Amino acid sequence: MFGYVRIYKPECRFREYEYYRGVYCGVCRALRKCGGACARLTLSYDAAFLALVRMALEGETPRFVKKRCPAHPLRRHTEALPTAAAELSARMSLILTYYKNKDDRRDEKGRKRLRARLLSPALGRMSRRAAKGCEALEPRIKESLEALWAFEAAPTLSLDRPAVLFGETLGEILSFGLAGEKEKIARAIGRAIGKWVYLADALDDREEDLRLGRYNPIVTVYGDKLPEGNEAIALALDACLAEAEAALDLLDFPDRDMQALAENVLRFGMPREYEKIMKKETSPDARPL
Repeated sequence: MFGYVRIYKPECRFREYEYYRGVYCGVCRALRKCGGACARLTLSYDAAFLALVRMALEGETPRFVKKRCPAHPLRRHTEALPTAAAELSARMSLILTYYKNKDDRRDEKGRKRLRARLLSPALGRMSRRAAKGCEALEPRIKESLEALWAFEAAPTLSLDRPAVLFGETLGEILSFGLAGEKEKIARAIGRAIGKWVYLADALDDREEDLRLGRYNPIVTVYGDKLPEGNEAIALALDACLAEAEAALDLLDFPDRDMQALAENVLRFGMPREYEKIMKKETSPDARPL
C-alpha cells in the first residue's frame, strides 16, 4: 500500500513496540501463506494497522512466539501466531498492490511504466490467489477504484471527492464480513484513514505529478503553488484523523497494548508522516517548479 499509516516509535513503550513488530511479522507470514514467498515484498505498515484494528473488531487477542525467518535467519524474533485479521490484511494488501500496479501502468511513463508492466503478471497471480476466500470483496474493490479512476480521468475542482472515493475502498475492506455496529465502526475508520492517505499521498507526489503532467487533486485545485500556510490541506488531514479517532474510541479493545498502538498511529505516527512530507515541500533543496 502506501506506508504512511505507521507508529511513531519514540512514543511507544518497549513492550508495545514488541507487540507491534509481532503483528507486523505475523502479517508477513500471512502474505507468504496466501500469496507465495514473493508476496512478502508487498508488506507495509498500513497492513499491520489494518490487522490491529480488525483484531479489535473481531475480539482477537494475538498470541506471540519466538521464530526465525528468511529476514531474521540468525536470531529468533517475536511473531504473532496466525489470526483471521492478519490473513484478511495480507489478502487485501496483495489485491490493493495489484490495482496500484494497474494504475501505474496507466499513469506512469518510461522506466516506471515498464517496471509496472513487468511486475503485472506476478502481481496478477498473487492477487487471484489472495482473492480466494473473499471473492465477494474483490469486485467491490474493483468497482470502487474504477470510480476513482473515472473521476481522475475527468476531474472537477475538488480535494474531497477523490479522497472520499478512495476512503470508500478502505471502508469496504475494513468492514468486510462484519455486521451491525462493528460494521459501521469499521467502515468509518477505513473511510477516514483512506481519505487521509489519499490526500497525504497527493501532497507527497505533488511536485513530481506537476512536472510530469499527471493528475493530482492538489495541483488541480491550487495549481503550481500550495496555499499560503497550507492551512486548507492541514485542516482536511486533521479532520480525517479526528473522524478516525472518534470511531476508534467506540471500539472495545481486547488488551491495552493493542489500543495504545492504534492510538499511537493516529495521534503521533500519521501526523509525523505529514510533517515529513511538508519538510520535503519546504526544503530549500527542493526542486524548483
